[in-house]
Amino acid sequence: LELTEEETMQNILTSMTGFTLGELMKEENRVAFNEKVSIFRNMYGDNVIVKFYKPNAITADTIHNFIQKVINVKKNKGIYDWRPDIIILDYMDKMLPIERVKNASIYETGANVASDCKNLAITFECPVVTGSQVGRSAWNLTGDEVVSIASVAESAAKIHLCHNFVSFNQNPNEKELGLSRFYVGKARSGQTGKLIYMEHNLARNNFVEKEPWTQESLKGTVPQTVKDTTK
Repeated sequence: LELTEEETMQNILTSMTGFTLGELMKEENRVAFNEKVSIFRNMYGDNVIVKFYKPNAITADTIHNFIQKVINVKKNKGIYDWRPDIIILDYMDKMLPIERVKNASIYETGANVASDCKNLAITFECPVVTGSQVGRSAWNLTGDEVVSIASVAESAAKIHLCHNFVSFNQNPNEKELGLSRFYVGKARSGQTGKLIYMEHNLARNNFVEKEPWTQESLKGTVPQTVKDTTK
């Protein structure tokens, strides 16, 4: 609903193979790349399904009907117990509510879409994972702040309805060093307020847990960009 098909498929290929986009473009990586794609396709190919929609043009019913169509196709092939293990929506703020209310506020619209997403989870008995916009107060992190449940924009009902809320957090120093803090703001069956410190490589879609750090310990380790003033 947000990224183009090309961008999404690049991310999927990176996750499947471990190659960055730049590495995918190099001829010398072609054989290894094809081998990894073949391995992934043989293991998961029948069950990784990607569907693209225009933003602000579909409801949860659209997704429900598509999944039901997949279930019927599987049944025709003799697979009678297929159900999605997880539904990932990128992302809920780009969806419309099933029931349109004339002159509905942004709060009501967000709440209704969140409720629709939760009903998808109930119907197919699997998690629905999605994202949401944050308010201005969370745009710029400078220290050890985190994007909390209070930071979600437009509708607090999104938080009331969700089972878990998590956020990835970076200030400028952490971004330069490839570090982030994973924050659990809500967990109905887990520990709320938990912080997980990670080193990440977005080019490879890879995250590795690290020992916690302090903001003070990062000072002096951030690479500095030196401008070329020569003419």
